[in-house]
Amino acid sequence: AQAQMLILELLADGKRMPSAELEKAVNERGISSRTMRTAKSRIGDRLVTEKDGTAWVCYLRD
Repeated sequence: AQAQMLILELLADGKRMPSAELEKAVNERGISSRTMRTAKSRIGDRLVTEKDGTAWVCYLRD
């Protein structure tokens, strides 16, 4: 739940964030990469990860 809330907070208001940057921000708050993947899965279809040039970018669908 904490990881989900953090991801939703980081991507609020239409913000787009490189996947690696999102993972780093979550890890810096003591949340493991595995927990982050579980949280992203629980957020479901609302969370979009897509290729943008050379980087993967995450954002929330409206």
